[in-house]
Amino acid sequence: MPKWLKRLVIEVPIFAVACLLVGFIFTLSALSVRDGRFEALFIENSVTSLATGLGAYFCGFFAYQRVYPARLRPVYLTSLTASIVGGLCGRTVALFLHQARTGELPLRDLDLVLSFIPTTAMTFLIATGCILYWFYSDEKIPASNDMLEFKAEGKLCYVVARDICYLTAIGKKTVVHTETKDYTVNLLLKDFLAKFPVPGLLRAHKKHAVQTRAIDSLSPGRSGEYLASVADNAFLVPVSPKFLTAIRQAKSR
Repeated sequence: MPKWLKRLVIEVPIFAVACLLVGFIFTLSALSVRDGRFEALFIENSVTSLATGLGAYFCGFFAYQRVYPARLRPVYLTSLTASIVGGLCGRTVALFLHQARTGELPLRDLDLVLSFIPTTAMTFLIATGCILYWFYSDEKIPASNDMLEFKAEGKLCYVVARDICYLTAIGKKTVVHTETKDYTVNLLLKDFLAKFPVPGLLRAHKKHAVQTRAIDSLSPGRSGEYLASVADNAFLVPVSPKFLTAIRQAKSR
C-alpha cells in the first residue's frame, strides 16, 4: 500500500472523530444536553464540522502530495491555500444542507459573511498543524550538497546529490549517471526517487529521470518526445510529453 494511502487510512477516521467532537463541544457550549433542541443543533454542528474539516483536509492533503518533495515554503503555501478553499467550500455545502433540511439559511447578509471568518481562522490553524506534521514526519529532503549513500554493485557508494545528472531504469535496477561515473543500484526507478527525493530530480520518461538544474536545452525529438541536453551537452535524455510541463516548470523556477 502506498505511503499516502496508509496515511489517509489512519488519519481520516481520527480526523472525522475529532470533527464530531468539535461539533459536540460547540453544541454543549450553546445548549444543555437535556434541552429538546440539543439533538438537532448537534446534528447541524456535526455536519458543518465534518463538511468543513474533511473538505479542508482532503484539499490540503492532495495539494501537499502534489508539491512534496520541495522546500517548506512552497509546500506550506500551496497546501494551506488548498485547505482554506476546501474548508470554505465545505462550509458552503453545510449551509446548503441546512437549507435543504430546514427550508431557510441560518444567517443572512452580513451575518452570513461574518460566519465564514471563524471557519477560515480554524482551518488556518488546523491546516498549519497538519502540514507541518506531514512535512517533518516525512523523509528529509536531501539538499543539493548532501552526500547520498546507496549500495551499487555490492559496494556502498557515496555521491553528492548535485552531481547526479540523470537516472535510467534497466529492468528492476536504476543506473545513476554522473558526469564522471555510472552506478547501478538495485532499486526500481520509482523507488530510487522515493528514497532519495533530491530537489530538481524529476521523472522525465518511463525509463528516465533527469536533474532539471542540469538541463541546457530542450529540443523536439521523434514521436512527440523531446530531448533534454544535460550537463553541457554531455548527455541527451528523452522527455515524454506527459512530463514535459513539470520539467519546464521546474526549470523556470
